[in-house]
Amino acid sequence: MFYKPGDRDAWIDIEKSAREFINYEQGMVSYERDKSGDGWLHWVAVRREYQGKGLAKPLISYVLNVMRELGYRHAKIPTQTTTWLACKIYLDLGFMPLPKNTVNSRNGWRIMKALTNHPALIDFDPAKMDEILSEY
Repeated sequence: MFYKPGDRDAWIDIEKSAREFINYEQGMVSYERDKSGDGWLHWVAVRREYQGKGLAKPLISYVLNVMRELGYRHAKIPTQTTTWLACKIYLDLGFMPLPKNTVNSRNGWRIMKALTNHPALIDFDPAKMDEILSEY
C-alpha cells in the first residue's frame, strides 16, 4: 500500500506508460521526495490503457484520506498547467494554485480558465484562442 524500497522502477514504468516520461532516465531525474513535512501526492498517473475510466479522482481522494489518517493537515500536489485534465481534478478536489505560481504561470492558469471555466479560477481572465494556440 505504501512506498517500499524497490517501488521506484514500477513507478517510473507507470509514468512512462502514462506518457509523463519519455524514458527511464527522465524518471530518475524526477524521482525526489518532499522534505517539508506536508503530505505530498507526487506524480499521479494512471496506466494509459486505464485512462478515461474515472479512476484518478477516487485514487486521489483515497490517498488524501490516508494522509489525513496519518496526521497530515496540509497536502501538496505539484502539477503543471499543461496537464489541464489533472489540474481540473485537483481544482475539483479543492486545491488551489499557490500565489507565486499564479504569477509565474499566469498564462497557463488563463488557459486553464478558458478550457474549464472552473469556478476556482474566478480571478483569471480566460485566454483567447489565438493566445492558446500561440503558446503551443
